[in-house]
Parts: sequence; structure tokens; C-alpha cells
Amino acid sequence: MWNQTAYRLLCLDNGNESIVFVYIQLVSGALGNLLAAILLLISQNDHKWQSIYIFFAGLVMTDLIHNCLCYSIALHRYTSHFTWCLPTYMCDFYSFIQVFLNLASGMIIALMTIDRYLYIMRSQNHSRNHFRRRTYVCALVGVLILAGLAAGLPLMGLGDSQLFYPGSWCFFDFTANTIDNKINAMIFSLICVCTLLVTVIIGVRTIVMIRRNPEYQALLLDHHLVTGIYDKHVTTFLVFSIVSLPLLWAPFLVGKLTCTYLQF
Repeated sequence: MWNQTAYRLLCLDNGNESIVFVYIQLVSGALGNLLAAILLLISQNDHKWQSIYIFFAGLVMTDLIHNCLCYSIALHRYTSHFTWCLPTYMCDFYSFIQVFLNLASGMIIALMTIDRYLYIMRSQNHSRNHFRRRTYVCALVGVLILAGLAAGLPLMGLGDSQLFYPGSWCFFDFTANTIDNKINAMIFSLICVCTLLVTVIIGVRTIVMIRRNPEYQALLLDHHLVTGIYDKHVTTFLVFSIVSLPLLWAPFLVGKLTCTYLQF
């Protein structure tokens, strides 16, 4: 059941938060995804790691949808000078979108990390049995379905959504002292922790392999290429993903897990 008291207090709270930060997040997110898409299109004919385009397209789409939907709703709250409040049905929708897109983005990064590792291992073993395009599409769809099921648990009756300060965003209620909300929080936390561990462990192992044998970096490029033969931009992306994903997720996960365990 919704925490009506917290919802009512947040709706009545005429916050004094600046809208500048929301605009910065919206513009930087949109421009970043647009730039990534352009660079991807430019380099698609020079790279043999074709699966990255499928996974990266899914990653860009999830980020763009998050920016368009979530920030537009949050901006409406700010531009109304905090007089408009999200209705409960919109809060449920916002919570679903937030959980779904955040989980999907993290798991897609994990997929990309796993895929590069497997590509190097197959090439190292001189295997020509590379996955087909359909396999990668199915893997991406499977991740989206899993993220959707996890995000849809409150809509199916397991746990609740809740409005959070300054009344501009919603998430599932991980602060409620009820068994269904605790279970929902633990499921979300388990998926996030597994995603983080897979990304970090497989990513670090891949980087170590590349450092020991730099020729592995050339496995993903066409043989006639000279510039960029060691594929350093892909390694940079992996390092950035390994570092940024834990930094962005870990504080929230630690706080949520601590709150959940203290309530048991």
C-alpha cells in the first residue's frame, strides 16, 4: 500500500530547488547519446566487432528514452514552481521506467563486456564459429525482458512505488517496513550486484589478457587497417564502464541494502 502520508507531504512541499541541474542532466545526456550514435555510425565499416553495434544501439535507446520521459516529467514539476505533483498512476509509470531503464543499461554494459571476452577467447582458440546477428538480438531482447519483469513487480502487486524529494521523481519504495517491499528491494539489489560483479570481473580479466598480449586488441579490426590497429578506444570504453558503473550504482545500492537489512 502506498505511503499516503509521505506522498501528501512531498506534494504539498513547495521546494526551492534549482532547475539548472535538471537542464544540465537533460542536455548532457541527450548530446552524449547523440555524439555516441554519430561516432558509432562513422566507424561501423572499419570494425569487426559487429555485436557492439547491436548492444550499443540498445544502450543509446534506453538512455534516450530515460532522458525524454523522466526528465520531461521532472521538469514539469520544477516549471510549475512545485505546485504540480505527479498523480499516483504517473508515479507508478515513472518508477517502472526508472527501474527498467537503469537495469537494462547496466546489463547491456555487462553483455558488451562478456561478448568482447568471448570474442577474444574464440579468436585465441582459432574458432570460426562466431555467433550470428540473431543471437545478439535475442540476448539484447532477453536482457530487456528481464529488466522489464523486475521493474514490473510493483505493478503486479509485489511492493509499492513511492514519490521522493523534491517530489519530481518516483522509485519503488525501499524504505517501507513491509515484506513485499523488502523482497522487491532484495531482487533489485541482487540483479544489480550480479551485474556489477560480472562487469568488473570479466572486464578486468579481459584487460589483463590484452595487457599480457597486445595483439589481442587487433582481433576486432580489419587486417588492412593501420591507424588504431590496437583498438585502444574499445579498451578505453571497457575501463570507463568498469569504473563508472560501480561508482554510479554502489552508493545507492549500499544505502538501499543497509536500509533493507536494518528493517529485517
